[in-house]
Amino acid sequence: MPEPTLHRLWDEGCDFAAWRLPNESKAALLHSARTYTYNNMEVLNGRKGFVIYPFSTARHPGVLLEEGICESFEAMQTEPDLSLFPHAFEAPPTEAPADYAERFDSVMQLLRSRHLHKIVLSRSFEYRCTDYPAADAFLLACRLYPRAFVYLCRTQATGCWMGCTPEILLAGEGRNWRTMALAGTATDAASLANEKNSEEQQLVVEYIRSRLASLGIEAEEDGPRAVEAGSGLMHLCTDFAFALPDAQRSGSILRALHPTPAVAGLPPLEAQEAILRSEGYDRDCYTGFVGRLNPEGRSTLCVNLRCMKIAPHSLTLYAGSGLMPASDLQSEWLELCGKLRTMLSLI
Repeated sequence: MPEPTLHRLWDEGCDFAAWRLPNESKAALLHSARTYTYNNMEVLNGRKGFVIYPFSTARHPGVLLEEGICESFEAMQTEPDLSLFPHAFEAPPTEAPADYAERFDSVMQLLRSRHLHKIVLSRSFEYRCTDYPAADAFLLACRLYPRAFVYLCRTQATGCWMGCTPEILLAGEGRNWRTMALAGTATDAASLANEKNSEEQQLVVEYIRSRLASLGIEAEEDGPRAVEAGSGLMHLCTDFAFALPDAQRSGSILRALHPTPAVAGLPPLEAQEAILRSEGYDRDCYTGFVGRLNPEGRSTLCVNLRCMKIAPHSLTLYAGSGLMPASDLQSEWLELCGKLRTMLSLI
């Protein structure tokens, strides 16, 4: 039975990937797969398997678990063992700490000098934890976040990651594909419609539109609309639907889209360089992308948000927010903490 296989693979230290698509009850489990590392997304053209890709290959390679044994199981009907979650961790402080405030001020100088139009500032949070029940946490996440892409992936090259991301980077089957602009965050609809969020959403929309056009793709747009992310937060979302004559080209589309301004900033490459230079820690696979590639069937690749890295004696959680010239330190810190709640609910 596949679900006990998940626990066995975790206990035995094997490479594997488990994932559950948004609004579905069944999860998939890929194991006994060959693992490849790469630095060029176009290597993924025509490939099949589970992908976990970093924010920047300047520090980490992309990893593909090429198709091996792939099973499915009813994740929503499998009870997690809640007795394995005795951990009680403090939430982050409500006031922005000095290290975040210092980096915020540095980034705001770049924005106000017009070197950048937007930049995403993030932070990691480490919690000491031994014998974290990752397999049961995956099952719990499937129940808590039914509208998210939920995954648990471990490879020798990346270590172990788990996430519940609301953002699709590229998904489709046959000729029908889609992506989305997910930018602008608030706790209520009235705040979501403010000028800062609307401008942030429009910057991402225009970027995705131009990147698709550079590949000769004309997309139908739907939005912006308000969507819930499952942790008390709302986001602005615009969907892009387009035809892809050759499903073998997914790696080329990913290369055109990643990193979007929703996770880096604008201009994206300059923002990515500024993040690597000044953010003060290694994002690793946070704000990269994860998911299943299948040129012969259904593919779903998602931005690696609301995630954590699981080590033998620690859990590292990640969260960030998009800064614009009018951003306020305390508001951005509270947004970042709000996003952290998704993973905190699993520990």
